[in-house]
Amino acid sequence: MSATAAAPPIAATGSDPLEWQSSDTFKIKNYLFQSSHFGAERKDAEAIGAFWIMKNPELLALFYDWVVPLAPQNVVEVGVVGGGAAALLMEWFQPAKLITSHLVV
Repeated sequence: MSATAAAPPIAATGSDPLEWQSSDTFKIKNYLFQSSHFGAERKDAEAIGAFWIMKNPELLALFYDWVVPLAPQNVVEVGVVGGGAAALLMEWFQPAKLITSHLVV
């Protein structure tokens, strides 16, 4: 899979629920996300009312293909930074428990 400015990758299953708005911005349900992969910073995402996520389009597609089918009910996210991944995990999995942690040293 490779990302281009015109067409972010689609999960191999073809059922990826991400609605790509641009090369770095997507929606899932009614939530807007912006990927930092193409240089967007947290303030850029906040300016458009989006969650900021530090995962590139290829990683999102692979994650969807490999992890979402497992339907985990207990999810731990380590390295939260902007919180976008935690929000995305909640929408994809709707787990019974979601634990997030970010270590600041």
